[in-house]
Amino acid sequence: MLLLSTYRLTKSELPIITDNYQILHFDEYPILFIGTNKYGNKLIGSLADDDEDNNVFSYFTVILDDETYNAFLNKQITYRDIILNSDEIYIVQKDINGNILSKCVTEKSLIPSEYIPLENSYMPEFSFQEGQLNFSFSLKGKLADLHKAIVEDINIITEKIYVFLQEGLEVINHLNLDPVIYSQPSSTGSYRLNFDIEFRNIHSNNLFNLNLNKVTSFVQEFLTYLNSINTLEELIHNKDTDTFKDLFKKLEDISLNNFKEKSSISRDFLNDQIYKSTYKLYNVSEYLKDANSFDRIEFGNRNVDGNFKTLGFIYDNKHYIRHHEVMNKYIAFPDETFIDSNPQDYRILVYRINKETGKGAARLYLDDSEKYQKINLIILNNHNDLANTIFTQSLDENKVVTVKGKATIIDGVYRKLVCDLTNPPLSLFDQNS
Repeated sequence: MLLLSTYRLTKSELPIITDNYQILHFDEYPILFIGTNKYGNKLIGSLADDDEDNNVFSYFTVILDDETYNAFLNKQITYRDIILNSDEIYIVQKDINGNILSKCVTEKSLIPSEYIPLENSYMPEFSFQEGQLNFSFSLKGKLADLHKAIVEDINIITEKIYVFLQEGLEVINHLNLDPVIYSQPSSTGSYRLNFDIEFRNIHSNNLFNLNLNKVTSFVQEFLTYLNSINTLEELIHNKDTDTFKDLFKKLEDISLNNFKEKSSISRDFLNDQIYKSTYKLYNVSEYLKDANSFDRIEFGNRNVDGNFKTLGFIYDNKHYIRHHEVMNKYIAFPDETFIDSNPQDYRILVYRINKETGKGAARLYLDDSEKYQKINLIILNNHNDLANTIFTQSLDENKVVTVKGKATIIDGVYRKLVCDLTNPPLSLFDQNS
């Protein structure tokens, strides 16, 4: 049993968790947990000793900096590493009702070896709130630490974060979930911006077999992976990593469960989405150089109780893209995007379509050969049923048809075709209907 009398008593409030309390491991009692104190410092704690006869429990708590906290949550270091590298370790003694009996401070050399965590004491598996995508971006440093910010900085960074999330959701665009991003009022935690993502099309018939929990889990892992890439070399060779292979397997599983036919999702598709989303994340990172209100961002996931779990940190000097000319070699920039100014005739074969939302996919034939490019298809139809249109005819009869639309071409590759049926010419409908 720990002899608290051998340690130095303290009146400090630093080791007391007041907010964001989360139990990471539970076995009759909370064994491992994280949270923040009233000053906003991050803490990690564990049950060190229990005197069940007297209903007295002793806990270790350690104050963490952002980098150490993030490294632990991402299983880069162990709890043992944290204890052995901490200058100060607090011991908080509580009764069965959670009332504080005493607080002590010590150093690792004074803790008996049997109380030091094991070598494999990594972060346990963490379960996100199932079926929900609730993200927070906590602005840190400068004015943000005083819970305020310049309006222009907030407007610009909010827009850049929104664009990053929007691009990230493109990786599941083929599922026709029709996600919408809502901005919630900011909350404390320096200056925290909240974004909630809801799916407007989850009740469509073609989503009958879709596991929404797997979708949300995948998106969270995808966004976390984007921020974990630190060098240009890692980006170029990311398809060789185990994380990429695991992400692709999960994306393929989601896609195959949703569609009757074999999904067209490929490793190149996922890799392309990683490149494009990383560029949007780079834009967030770049603005940190110019912002007067903050100099770094902690982003994470919120549960229904508002508790926050860190997914990563964004710094102005972390990401590998330092110059546009380097990035331009690997990622299509907005000024390399071409969109038809007026509707043009295009030959397509529709192989997937949501008759309510108008979103789908098609093969685009640019000449009379059998060569084609796969594109995203968007039909603007005011959410009217697309039955008896030329698009459903193409799908049902496996037939190449000619339609009018505006194509988006990025870096010479056709990506998207938008057809407007809100005021359609007669030719867009099946003449036999």
